[in-house]
Amino acid sequence: MAAAFTSWGNYHKAEEYNRESLATFAETGDVQGQRTVLNNLGLIEKNRGRYSKALEQFRKALEIDTAQDSLRILTLNNLGDLSRSWGDYRKALEYYQASLEVSEKIGDAEEEGKALINIGKVYEELDRYDEAVEKSKKALDIFTTIGVATNWPKKILGDLYLDMGKVDQAEAYVKEAGYDSSLGRYYLFKSQPETAKRYYERLMIAGQEQGNLDELFTAYTGLGKVFEALKQYKQAENYYSKGVDMTEEIRSTLLPSERRNFFAVRIEGFPRSEPAKGLVRVLMKQNKAEQSIYPSEVTRPGHLLTICRRRYRALILVFPKRCSLKKQNLKTNLRH
Repeated sequence: MAAAFTSWGNYHKAEEYNRESLATFAETGDVQGQRTVLNNLGLIEKNRGRYSKALEQFRKALEIDTAQDSLRILTLNNLGDLSRSWGDYRKALEYYQASLEVSEKIGDAEEEGKALINIGKVYEELDRYDEAVEKSKKALDIFTTIGVATNWPKKILGDLYLDMGKVDQAEAYVKEAGYDSSLGRYYLFKSQPETAKRYYERLMIAGQEQGNLDELFTAYTGLGKVFEALKQYKQAENYYSKGVDMTEEIRSTLLPSERRNFFAVRIEGFPRSEPAKGLVRVLMKQNKAEQSIYPSEVTRPGHLLTICRRRYRALILVFPKRCSLKKQNLKTNLRH
């Protein structure tokens, strides 16, 4: 029931239902039920971009019972996913390693495979691609041996090869896995933006229906790249702007101490800084030099502007003449 509410993007109802269930389980002393609901609440908060609140729920689920079982594996994986979304790869690796240990201890081969995939994803973020491929292939072997669906490890392997620039090696994995996010990116690599557009539009619709911010970020950034490649810069500007706004909305929920690696995190191959960089590019291509600093959005999160300056320093620092005159006039007025 709660999952159905969440699939509609109605997080308020999902949260309300789960909190009622949590109270009931607490009254009856059902620890398993409490742990399940706490994980549900954590996922709801994570999908809303409220990472601190998600962390609170997952930690409660981990502390309420020390049983070495499938629910502990679930909680450890959720904590690992959250840490990875935060850019805290050391912590993510700790949680995934702990998940792997519990999986091996209770003899759950499928969960062991999932843990290996997650560990591989951390190695991917750290650019340790050979180790990431090794873990992912081992997971694929496990899934094949026990007869469970192999689309997830194939997707991860396809994404890895795309990251490595090995598009031909990625092709079979990406197409067999069938994930819109990977297919969109694959066709961008193949310089087929019209085909990529179809997959990113489908991903956008799914993200809107489910209220999944990561899917929406991926779709907006992907569509920005699609329209930029098609030289339809106004549409690219629209989608990049949506990606920037969404990124800032999530970042604003974090404490300053929690933002250190936020923009370095890659979501489906796109760093969180990518929409801002893309926005600078397409604004410059539209001869909107004075807007390329994007004062209403990009300058609000100073870190984003810093990222743009590092890569596009030569472009951004060439202010239009009228901007320089305004700046000079302002200084003159202040002196008087």
